[in-house]
Amino acid sequence: MKRLAILVLAFASICHAQGGGIGSNFSTVINNTGRPVAGAGVAVCQPLATTAASVTSNIAVLTMASNPVTAGFAQGMTLMVSGFTGGDTYFNGGTYNGSQITGGFTILSVTSTTIAYQLVHANASAGTNGTALQEGNISTGCGGLATVYTDPTDSVATANPFTTDGLGNWEVFGPSGTYYVQFYGASVTTTLRQVVVGSITGAVTASAANQVIVSTGVNTAAGQANVTYVPGTQLFTITGTNAPNVLTLAGTSSSSSSSFLLNSSMTSTATGPTVANGQFSTSWGGNGVGGGSVVEGVLLQTTATPTGVLTDLYGVRGVNTVSGSASSVANSISLYGQYNGTGITTNAYGVQGAVDGSAGTVTNGIGLYGSSIGAANNWALKTGAGIVEFAGQVTADSGITGVTATLACAYQGPASPVTGTSAAATYYTCTIPAGAIAAGAGIRFTIWAKHTTGTASITYTMSFGGTSTTGVGPSGSANQIEKIIYEVHNAAASSSSQTIGSVGQDSNVGTNSIHLDTSAINTASSVVVNFQFNVANTDAITPEMMITEMLAP
Repeated sequence: MKRLAILVLAFASICHAQGGGIGSNFSTVINNTGRPVAGAGVAVCQPLATTAASVTSNIAVLTMASNPVTAGFAQGMTLMVSGFTGGDTYFNGGTYNGSQITGGFTILSVTSTTIAYQLVHANASAGTNGTALQEGNISTGCGGLATVYTDPTDSVATANPFTTDGLGNWEVFGPSGTYYVQFYGASVTTTLRQVVVGSITGAVTASAANQVIVSTGVNTAAGQANVTYVPGTQLFTITGTNAPNVLTLAGTSSSSSSSFLLNSSMTSTATGPTVANGQFSTSWGGNGVGGGSVVEGVLLQTTATPTGVLTDLYGVRGVNTVSGSASSVANSISLYGQYNGTGITTNAYGVQGAVDGSAGTVTNGIGLYGSSIGAANNWALKTGAGIVEFAGQVTADSGITGVTATLACAYQGPASPVTGTSAAATYYTCTIPAGAIAAGAGIRFTIWAKHTTGTASITYTMSFGGTSTTGVGPSGSANQIEKIIYEVHNAAASSSSQTIGSVGQDSNVGTNSIHLDTSAINTASSVVVNFQFNVANTDAITPEMMITEMLAP
């Protein structure tokens, strides 16, 4: 459906055989900050035909085919007169530039049959006829008010002018033809936009400095038309139930802001949109539009319901489909980002995702989500050479393999000597985050320490969530080095049943100490791990290293 915060201008070869939507419940009126405006005035007009025209004492009087007062014409408003031909062209004046009437006349008076304006010309009467269109102001709508309807069959007429709803949306229908829609009110800039409603029955080329809207109509057969748009600066909108067979947005500058906007109910056709240097946008609430590519542009996709609840909101979504058993694709890339540059760049992002739920409620904020199903090798995320850095907690349902991990407990290096207390004294400690050790997965700690004071025998233990291991006891010797490895592994399909292996060795006489223990700590919750030793206060050790590795199931 059309978004009429920005609308239409000129195009060629349109057949106005049937009616269509002039606006829709997704035609949002926005202010200059991009926010929807509730209660904004909307007036839909068509130029009103004349039946006669004359000028007397430099005052032109147009006799109208219908009552100009009820059609919205008012004293002091700007008037565009056009369509007079031959020797009567002096009655014409004013130009529509895509958003307003420039160079027009000021209306002096309006009666039930006539419109008067100042025109410096000898007294004369016209032999031809033309049309009159009014642009209003902040409180007055356009003149030449058209009959509009609440339904696409044009059977139930509705008020005109009218106002936008609480979300800035509006929706009316009308027969085929060219309409001018004025948006006005205290919170918006008075703007006059052109909308063309009709069905496409042949090739269409549209070129304008502003915007274009083309309706394919509700009964148009799929694939009837090819549409090419040479972009200006804004939006090209195509509506209806069937998309044209081929859509092409041509352009010469990668900075072009022109774009396509397609109706959500359009039926997919053989060839999707090809956008060069611009933006292609479609709301995929219906069948969407198949195929398509974007070169130097932006591909946007949204789905919304009239209640304002977003089902899926994608900044960028790419779907690649390969059909047929004989099809072969070397690389299928749904989203590709590449940076090339010879200058100085602080941060070059291939893909950046940001989720900000501070102003509302977000259940799951996912910066990047990848899913792989049914492939010989499945990688939701795969990187090349380089560093992978996580600022927060990292969890893995099936554990983490092939990584020397600081993910659960960061590396700790040399520390100050710790004197014994004849009880368990902690020299290293860490907290394993909740869920870091999945069912069937494990963690390995490698501890290095030095017996720097005394020669008494020392007992080393690990407290895993409050469960202590059997003591590892190297022989006592001054300045000997101790290496102890603790391996903790969850049982298969369990995160609360562990086997713990301990291996200790010293550098003096090569004493080995090996033990097996069990624990029943729930690793779905965070787990505090303390590395402890027990010796009299005559001795001290110096912690040297604590290294952590994650173990896969």
